[in-house]
Amino acid sequence: HTYTGAGFRATTSAGVQYFRRDLDISRIVSRNLIAGQPNVNSGTNIQVNQFRQLIVNLGGFAQEEVLLMDERLLLTAGIRGDRSSLNAFSHKYNLFPKAAASYLLARNGTGFVNELKVRGAYGESGNEPLYGQKFTPLTATNNIGGLPGLVVGATTGSATLKPERQREIEVGVDGQLSRTRLSFEATAYQKSVSDLLLTRTLAPSSGLVSEIFNGGKLRTRGVEFALGIVPIQTRTTN
Repeated sequence: HTYTGAGFRATTSAGVQYFRRDLDISRIVSRNLIAGQPNVNSGTNIQVNQFRQLIVNLGGFAQEEVLLMDERLLLTAGIRGDRSSLNAFSHKYNLFPKAAASYLLARNGTGFVNELKVRGAYGESGNEPLYGQKFTPLTATNNIGGLPGLVVGATTGSATLKPERQREIEVGVDGQLSRTRLSFEATAYQKSVSDLLLTRTLAPSSGLVSEIFNGGKLRTRGVEFALGIVPIQTRTTN
């Protein structure tokens, strides 16, 4: 929805996203088939394997965008909430906000500087755990007397598993010079990631080998530059 008032224009956006992935794979391997009998049960060594995976995600977002000061100032704010069956608390929404602003210092100029804009932004996003990482797996095995059973896997899940969280902030300036023959962009940014999904080794006395948990951090800083030039420009007439 867009609303236009005296000296400003506001655009409101909102939406809901639902995602479901149901994966079911069955594999049958049969060796030493009887001649002329392609049926899988005609072999002497038959192996059956089934893999099932169900992932359900639900999310929603809202955003407000406002143009002010004769469309020189642009302000944007928004938030997104997501929940997933991959998380330990599958009914809890994880919130990811964002905000941005830009201002045109010069616009449609006739001198050397045709357009000059400064901008800044902040945003958060998440990275979900893999399927089954919140659980301790059970592996099928043969027990005494050939009866089937289950044994606990070597890797244990986490009762508090949640998405990795990424936070990024950037500032920059864009410009067009010399009748738009020259253009440039300069950006400085910092990206921080917390709650990294890691695997740690457990004590042998626990009966397990490793555990998946949220427990790491990393940070990336950088600058980006871009320069464009139009060396030759001709005028065409019809």
